[in-house]
This record gives sequence, structure tokens and C-alpha cells, in this order.
Amino acid sequence: MKEVMTVIFTDILKLPLFSKVVILTGETGLNREIRRINFNDCPFDDPTLDSQLVMAGDLFISSFYIVKDDPQELEKWFNFYILTKSAGVILINEYMQDLPPNIKDLLNKNDFPVILVDNNIPYAEIIMVVMDLIYRENTDTISKMQIDQLLNRSSNSDLSAQQILDVEKYVNSVFRKNYVGIFLTHQSNQEDTLKLIRNELCNNHKFKLQINRYNQSLLVIINFDERIFYSSTQLFVKKVLGKHGQQFKMGVSNTYQKKQEFHKCIQEARSAFEYCQEISTTVVQYSDVETYRLLLSINNSELLKEYYYKYIIPLQTEDHTDLLETLEVFIEFDRDYKTTAKFFNQHENTVRYRIAKAKKILNLEQNQLKFIEILSIGIKIKHIFEDSLEKIEKI
Repeated sequence: MKEVMTVIFTDILKLPLFSKVVILTGETGLNREIRRINFNDCPFDDPTLDSQLVMAGDLFISSFYIVKDDPQELEKWFNFYILTKSAGVILINEYMQDLPPNIKDLLNKNDFPVILVDNNIPYAEIIMVVMDLIYRENTDTISKMQIDQLLNRSSNSDLSAQQILDVEKYVNSVFRKNYVGIFLTHQSNQEDTLKLIRNELCNNHKFKLQINRYNQSLLVIINFDERIFYSSTQLFVKKVLGKHGQQFKMGVSNTYQKKQEFHKCIQEARSAFEYCQEISTTVVQYSDVETYRLLLSINNSELLKEYYYKYIIPLQTEDHTDLLETLEVFIEFDRDYKTTAKFFNQHENTVRYRIAKAKKILNLEQNQLKFIEILSIGIKIKHIFEDSLEKIEKI
């Protein structure tokens, strides 16, 4: 597994731009670190002088036009790349569609990767996407340091007011009337999936999310003026995560307005995220953390078991398929029928019908407040014990 906060050759192969490349050599060297893009378009006259123009980790782009008809000179070029510990070569297939066997043997022996790329892809686009990836990975190191300061900050912080402001601006450059912090991660093939999720979130310009990498998770800041925009954004984030399976975890802070309380927002999101990883649910709101803490501290597990069987099991029978899932999302989206319907791609009346059905099953048709209260607590107990019904039976 590669070190966090570096770009390796494998990473660029996962970019959409390189989805159809051919790996000519060095499949065992795809863990080489890439530090920057470089190219050369003239013969090497003085290797000592030329080596001053490159550095370890350079990824070269070339069509090898100058040496395409000179195998000895071509080998000389590749020996130079190997000697200077370059990351590899992107070979544009305009003049060469393969490499001579002896050169391929040389490169494979040195675990040196060369990929063949279609000549219709502009050099500028290759440079842009690779450098953007490198830049993003490098800024992640700084982001982690800044987030650590926010997570560790207390009211007695040693940071000056300006230092605090600088940290906050780095993590969240665009404050609106309201903001919410979310820590999230994905638990299946985590590193690869997390990068795909990040790209999808970053590339959506409608919501303009502030996204920072933090260890094996992402910190997402949602800035908004109207509550309806927040609901739409949270729905979008959940759908992006859901595309990669339901093994994701999200911790969501309360809503804040004051910039000087930004560190509290981040601390709340992290606390909710940590609770989320301890129980069987995909999302934990910080506003629910105290309830989870209370439920987890109850020594008489028989009471929790009784509550679970009385209010949750009746909603999980074969006759009520998808009912409980609808109720969970309904509670998560703060009883918003419209947003819940959008999440399931269904009509709003379908959600209203399911909610009414649940009230009837629990005999709470005339008591909306009690229905929400019982349902919220019941769902949390379900999250605590959901790993298996055997857990419930044993307590």
C-alpha cells in the first residue's frame, strides 16, 4: 500500500483521461512516486548537464519523434530516465505504437513503467490533470495540519486571532450565512473509492463544496443561506456515497453561523463520525450523539431489547418491505417528505403513504410527536445492535 499524501503511477491510471491506455512495460513499478511532469525533445549531449534539468519522480511525456528510427539513441534515452530515477514515461502513439523487445526487457528488469496514450489527447490536458492530482495530494498534507489545529483547539487556544482566521479560511474559504461540517469515509477498498468520491464531489459546481482530505476520511463543508439548499446538498452527498455501496460512514455537525465557532463545527462532525464507526448506521448527526451515549450507557439491556421488539420489529416484517428504510431516511432528513422522496426517486405521496402506514402499525396515528420520539429512539437502538439479531438475543 502506498504512503498517504503521495501520487504514484497507479493513481494517474485511474483518471478518466487514461482509461484506455496500454501498459507497455513496468507493471511491477506502478508504485513509483510522481512528483512533476517533464519532457524532452532533443538528444542528450551531456548527461551530467542534462541530469540537472530533471529530478527523481519526473514523469516524462514524449512521442520519441527524434529517436523513433534510432534504437541505440532510444535506449540511451531510457537509460537516462532509469539513471535519474524518473517515475516513468507517457508515450504518445503518433510515431511509435510499441517499443523494441530489447528495450522492453531493459525497462521491465528495472520496473520502469511506460504507457501508450492516444495522440488525440493534447499534451496540455495530460499536464493539467496530472499536475492537478499532484497539487491536490500535496495540499492534503497542509489540510491535515490545519484540521488538526481545529480539532485540538479549545477556548484557551494559544493561536492568535489572525492565525485562527488563516486556518479557518484554508479549510473553508467561502463562509455563507450557515455552514455544516461532515466527516465521511468509505469502508470498501477505501483508498480508491475515497478518491473517486472526492472527484465526484469536487467536480459538481452546483453545490461548491469545500473538501479537505483528513487521513482516511474527507472533511466536507456545506455553506448555505437557505435550509432547502442544505437538504439538497446533503442528499447529493449521500447519493454520491451510495453509488459506491452502502459501506460509508458520515458524521454531521450542527448548523453554525458564527465564524469564530468553526472549530466547534469541525469537532462536532468528528465526534459524530467516531460514533458512527462504532455502531451499525451510515449517518450520525451530532444532535443525536447524546442520545446514543445515553443508550449505550444503559446497563439493563433487557429494556433496550424490549423496546426494539415492541417498536422496530413490527416495521421489519416481509409485509412491510422498505418501510423501515424509508422511516430512517425520513428521520435523517428532519422529516422532510420532499427530500426523502428525492432520495428514493419516488413520488412524495409514496413517502406520505409509508409514514401513515408506520403510524397505523404502531397505533400512533393520532400522536405525531410520540411517533417521532419512539421512532427516533427505536432506530438508534437498531443501529447499536444491528450487527446481528443474535446480539439482541444474547443481551
